[in-house]
Amino acid sequence: MIDPATIERTADGAIITSTIPRERVVPAQTPQGFRCHILRRAVEEADADGFIGTDEASLAERIGIDVAVVPGSARNFKITKPGDLALAEFYLHES
Repeated sequence: MIDPATIERTADGAIITSTIPRERVVPAQTPQGFRCHILRRAVEEADADGFIGTDEASLAERIGIDVAVVPGSARNFKITKPGDLALAEFYLHES
């Protein structure tokens, strides 16, 4: 695993400004799940303030909701590239 880093964009590309110790990092999957009323409030408040979050968890954190980490699965992934669909079909038929 590569150590996660904080990266800042520059006019010439990007630079690493710090590296986070990997023992403090937990991978996050999207989408995240929340009770409907919490997610609705988080989205509405972000929209009203012009805030653009990185995911559902960032919106919930912004309104003071504690976001818990639960076990996930590598099989829970987004289908964004052509190869992802083939992998999803493989997992579907393997089950």
